[in-house]
Amino acid sequence: GAVLALTADLTLTSAYYRVRREATGFADDGFDRSFIYLEKSLSKRSTAYIETDYTNWKANAAGVSGNKTNSSNGYGLTIGLMHKF
Repeated sequence: GAVLALTADLTLTSAYYRVRREATGFADDGFDRSFIYLEKSLSKRSTAYIETDYTNWKANAAGVSGNKTNSSNGYGLTIGLMHKF
């Protein structure tokens, strides 16, 4: 991963994870995940942020819901405001 200070109050973070879970007994079981996180400092205690991510599960890592296999891809988007007390 990497963190880049775009300005004094704006930070961009990006990372890629490759996880393999050989202990499960499934060949090439695990996932690949990447994300981008943009953070804007509004004050000493408040921060606004937006994050997006993508996950690709390998083999049986996505699991099963009921009797249906889950999708092997997932996308996420988070927008938020954090205030530290």
